[in-house]
Amino acid sequence: KDAEEEAYFFRLSKYADKLLERSTEETVIPYTGNSAVDGVIYHYALLAKKQGIKFYYPAVCRNHGMQDMDFCVLLGNALDNAVEGCLTVAQDRFIKVILDEDGVSVRLMISNSFDGNVQEKDGRMLSRKRDKRPGVGMASMRSICEKYGVVMDCRYDEKVFQLLFIFMKEG
Repeated sequence: KDAEEEAYFFRLSKYADKLLERSTEETVIPYTGNSAVDGVIYHYALLAKKQGIKFYYPAVCRNHGMQDMDFCVLLGNALDNAVEGCLTVAQDRFIKVILDEDGVSVRLMISNSFDGNVQEKDGRMLSRKRDKRPGVGMASMRSICEKYGVVMDCRYDEKVFQLLFIFMKEG
């Protein structure tokens, strides 16, 4: 199963790279098909720009299968963590938001640059902001994922942190 997940993650990353080739580095008002999601993405795109972070968001999301508030909390927490992660590196700062849907599922992948420093305790990531205690944002995201049956996968190396969410559409 791990090899299958790795292959899927690799294919999704390659697909994301193709989408990013078409995206722009200018901060324009996004249009994903969902105005609540547009607002969250726009807020973080502006915040990233102020911090010198390149922000890419080729995104489409008309029907994510969640209440908008829950989806925006999930997205907002992930993007807040991404901005914080970017601030740990001096150069080559970036955030990539890939949001895509088809008739079966919605896939949200957020990648960002960071310094590679992740501390964990009892299988939970510790917050840099909360004096090495578990992060509230990650706990909130996990709770929303459990509520909707969303798969949440977190991966990182010495330069890039990635969160992947996959939710199946009903019907």
